[in-house]
Amino acid sequence: MTERAKENGGWVALDCVLDGGPAARAAIGLIVLANDTVIEPEVRRFLPLPGVEVYSSRIPMARDVSPECLRRWRANCRGQSNC
Repeated sequence: MTERAKENGGWVALDCVLDGGPAARAAIGLIVLANDTVIEPEVRRFLPLPGVEVYSSRIPMARDVSPECLRRWRANCRGQSNC
């Protein structure tokens, strides 16, 4: 261990230059139904811009989606912080 590391409890600061990361311009968040396989690639194709990134989170959904299924899902989801 170097003297510098010993003085800092074993830690050594390294010089570096950070960029803005993958979402330097914009980060777009999607909430996606678990069985939707289309929206993510479509959004990424629609927004191929440098510094713009799309992040998604999936939520459970029945395999067959109908108006009645969506009503049941909405009723079950009310009042829950994860919906």
